[in-house]
Amino acid sequence: MNEQTFSSNLLQRLRSGDSSCFDDILALYAEDILRLCVLLLKNEEDAKDILQETLLRLIRAVRGGKLSQSNGHLKGYLITIARNLCIDKLRKKMDWYSLDEANGGGMTDCLMPMRRIGFMRKRKCKGFSARR
Repeated sequence: MNEQTFSSNLLQRLRSGDSSCFDDILALYAEDILRLCVLLLKNEEDAKDILQETLLRLIRAVRGGKLSQSNGHLKGYLITIARNLCIDKLRKKMDWYSLDEANGGGMTDCLMPMRRIGFMRKRKCKGFSARR
């Protein structure tokens, strides 16, 4: 059985309420999703949270009728959801600061993202007005 057929079979079983198919989905795809999330987030606990949220979104999509066999491979769908959740999590970790405040007024005033871990990228801003 090829992967597309197997993926379609899993979706049909999930829609029909077969709880054992969820174990199959976990066994097949959880390791790949977790690996991607750890790679992007650099934090295993956050990666596990994203894995859980990804699987919850799969269940909601199937029950809501938003996911069908024509959407492609189930693995691709899960990886895309996990990647987007990781990006959202990384965006939430960004702080915004004014370059005037950070550099004592040395550069034009604009807002730049800064990670909470203290890493600051210096970039010249041309034509931006200050957002406060």
